[in-house]
Amino acid sequence: MDDGFKLGTWDDEKRIAYIQSRVDSDEELTDLDKAQFLRYRWEHGKSISGYLGKGKITDDLRELCEGRRDR
Repeated sequence: MDDGFKLGTWDDEKRIAYIQSRVDSDEELTDLDKAQFLRYRWEHGKSISGYLGKGKITDDLRELCEGRRDR
């Protein structure tokens, strides 16, 4: 877009690389980061169990994931 905003997809490799770098450096992730990262790993047959403990699973995260699932 002209203003620099770009709507990505769940399978955006640059976005996943960015989130992975935040995971690797133990930076705090947003609920959207967590949802996108966990979904990406699950869709690609990678383990998600090790990442579920990297921060609390909040009600907001559950709602976000449920909302994405219903689409």
